[in-house]
Amino acid sequence: MIGSGEDGELVISNGYLYNWSIQVCSIRNKNEQINKRASSLVNDGEIVGNALVACFYSKNSAAEEMPPGGMAKELDTKAMQVNGLSLKDFLHAKGISVKHEWLLLPYLTNSHIRDLLAVDILLRSVTKILALRTISEKHPKYKAEVAKYLEILLNPKETNIAELQKALFFSRLRVINETNMSLCRDKKDYLTGSAIIKEVIESGRRNPGLLL
Repeated sequence: MIGSGEDGELVISNGYLYNWSIQVCSIRNKNEQINKRASSLVNDGEIVGNALVACFYSKNSAAEEMPPGGMAKELDTKAMQVNGLSLKDFLHAKGISVKHEWLLLPYLTNSHIRDLLAVDILLRSVTKILALRTISEKHPKYKAEVAKYLEILLNPKETNIAELQKALFFSRLRVINETNMSLCRDKKDYLTGSAIIKEVIESGRRNPGLLL
C-alpha cells in the first residue's frame, strides 16, 4: 500500500515482462473507480476499471535480476527445443537480451546450446564490424567482406583474427560493465579471461553449419 484516503487504499504492484517493468496501481475498494489523483502517481498510465496500468522500459533485464547459473540450467534442459533460428526468441521469452549470452556461456554444460550461444556472439560481432565500416547489404563490397569473414571464421589463425578479437573483447566488456551481479569465482575468471574469447572464435570452425 502506498497511500489511503477518501478514494480508498491505493495499492501498487510491480511486475516484469521482457525488458519492460510493469506497475499496476489499484483501489482496494472495487466499488470505486481510480481517479486522476491516483493516475498522477504513475506517468503515462491507462485506467482500466479500478486499476491504473503503466509500463516503462527498464535498462536492466532479467539477466541482471536472476543468477546466470539458473538460466543456463534451464537452457541446458531445453537443448532439444532450441536451434539457431529459435534461440533469440527463446531468450527474449525469458526476458534475456542476446548481449547477456556472455554471462550464460560459462555456466552451460550442454555442448549444443553452448555452441549455439558462442556462434551467435561471434556472428553479432562480425555484423558490428561490417556496420562500423558502413557496409550494408547493398554495398558493392558487402559480399566480398562477408566471404572474407566467413573464411576467417572457418579457419581462424593468429594472423587474421586481431580485429575479431577486439570486437569480442569490447562486446564482453560492455556486458560486464553494465551488469551488477555476482558470479562464482571460477565462472568469473573464465568470463573475464582469454579462454572464452578463444572458445567463441573456435565455435565457427567447429560448427560451420551454424554460420550459414
